[in-house]
Amino acid sequence: MKTTPIPPSNQRRALRAALLVALGVAASVFAAVPAAEAQRYGLVAQWGKSGSGNGEFADFRLNLATDHLGNVYVVDGSSHFDRIQKFTSNGRFVTMWDSGRDSRGNRRLGGWTPTEVATDRAGNVYVAGRGHPYFLGGVVAKYTSGGTLLAEWYEWSRAFLGPFDDRPHTPQALDTDAAGNVYIANDVDPFIVKLNPNGRILTAWGSRGSGDGQFIAPDGLATDRAGDVYVSDRSNHTVQKFSANGRFITRWGGFGRGDGQFENPRGVATDGSNNVFVVDGYHTIQKFASSGRFLTRWGRAPDVSPPPPPPPPPPVPRSRRARSPYVVGPTDAATDAAGNVYIADVGHSVRKFGPAPTRPGIRKGPKRRTRKRSAVFTFHFHSQTPGVRFQCRLTGQRVPRTLRRWRRCRSPKRYRNLRPGTKTFWVRGIGRAGLVGEPDTKRWRIVPGKSRRR
Repeated sequence: MKTTPIPPSNQRRALRAALLVALGVAASVFAAVPAAEAQRYGLVAQWGKSGSGNGEFADFRLNLATDHLGNVYVVDGSSHFDRIQKFTSNGRFVTMWDSGRDSRGNRRLGGWTPTEVATDRAGNVYVAGRGHPYFLGGVVAKYTSGGTLLAEWYEWSRAFLGPFDDRPHTPQALDTDAAGNVYIANDVDPFIVKLNPNGRILTAWGSRGSGDGQFIAPDGLATDRAGDVYVSDRSNHTVQKFSANGRFITRWGGFGRGDGQFENPRGVATDGSNNVFVVDGYHTIQKFASSGRFLTRWGRAPDVSPPPPPPPPPPVPRSRRARSPYVVGPTDAATDAAGNVYIADVGHSVRKFGPAPTRPGIRKGPKRRTRKRSAVFTFHFHSQTPGVRFQCRLTGQRVPRTLRRWRRCRSPKRYRNLRPGTKTFWVRGIGRAGLVGEPDTKRWRIVPGKSRRR
């Protein structure tokens, strides 16, 4: 069978039409995908005050870590109290031990001051600090979760600084990986050292400078589930990412107060999704993807002049609208398996922030103007947070008081025997800790008259 060739002009028209149709379909597909909402965090709990008792802190700058059971360990290395305190995830005091005592509990001569803390998957607690006298260099001690001393390591710092170096050598950051290896960021000659679970040096990297793989004042260190290492530099105002063996991968930051910029960044933490939390010197906490892409922030707004430090907020009620309270001077961060973020504050306190539910989306509802006295709404979450429930309410003209209150609901939500008038349907999410997310609304008007029955 013979075919009649299509003229070139018709071919061009057909190709142009096909391209317009494809572009229209693609635009409609992308328009149907909702924009990702930035995760919001709200204050869940806080504890601590200035003092020397249990649950009180004497040091101006605290450091903390969490274990796989959700316990929180806080280092209080002041000039008078060299101790580590253990709390539950809600701030209840559990136990305390002194780094200046041996495994039998006896006070030792030539002790050391703890400055950093980390945990491993086995539940062991690692504490790093400055030795006394200073020629001991840095010290790393390994404890059980109850505070029993298992080992102390000194040689890792002597190998780099020499056994008789009289400079004060303080580890500035500490963390472990899934294999139990220990990573330490040092401040005198800025470098990162990696130890095996027995304290033997595996590798080290870094030098003084502002280039890739260089540091001036490393202040925070964290590892993620992929084994990568993140280091914040408070003088270079950057965060650098390395492989487990010290290979440079990427960096981000720069001096400033905008999203993704830093002003003396300090503590670093990661969560189960390999997100990175950076404690900034400008009273904020910023969250990034593992690639360095900015996700969200909370704390002081970047576009306002610094107000005077506010007083500590009152205890948080069971149910509260999620907000971004001020932090006086955050110094360190840690996360738990539930996605909560713990912040050590210079106000002698620890603050726990939880992820607030995302804004739900109303998929279907009544027409903007209708005679129907009933209404059905369907809704969903664009990105679900575990343990989140829906709450609904109805406001507007001639709405009973019982329907105006927030009440637990499910999709679809039905209303019957409504009276004429303008009304607004509200739906929001509420999390396990009582944090409430932003609501979505649907407004419509019921006009007088008989509704048509189908």
